[in-house]
Amino acid sequence: YVMSLMNGARIGIAAQSVGIAEAAFRVARDYAASRKQFGVAIEKLPAVRDMLIDMKIAIEAGRALLYETSRIVDMELGYAKRLETNPPEDKAQAKQLKNDSRKYKRYAGMLTPMSKYYCSEMCNRVAYDSIQVLGLG
Repeated sequence: YVMSLMNGARIGIAAQSVGIAEAAFRVARDYAASRKQFGVAIEKLPAVRDMLIDMKIAIEAGRALLYETSRIVDMELGYAKRLETNPPEDKAQAKQLKNDSRKYKRYAGMLTPMSKYYCSEMCNRVAYDSIQVLGLG
């Protein structure tokens, strides 16, 4: 029971991290497009362009990991609910359902802390890089 609460909290933190990173990236991207230096928008400068590209790649990787983790946790909850509320009569089918439920529980136990860690660290990196693009760091 406690692990399912932890899984939900970890997914929530990962989702918040992706949202914060996306917001920081958008501010940096918009600023880089509007700020002119040496007669050209700073988004055209290779160092700034590379930072923006790296930020977007990291955000999309975090988003993909978050979506897959959420799918796995949903599958785990679905199998557990099916076993609780409407278990199959056939023993072989019930055994297969239990095995699938265990498999998704293990996947969820592995992916939720991984998502939380990656997304929260990625959020910090993107926020720091956004500060650099804004010229405040």
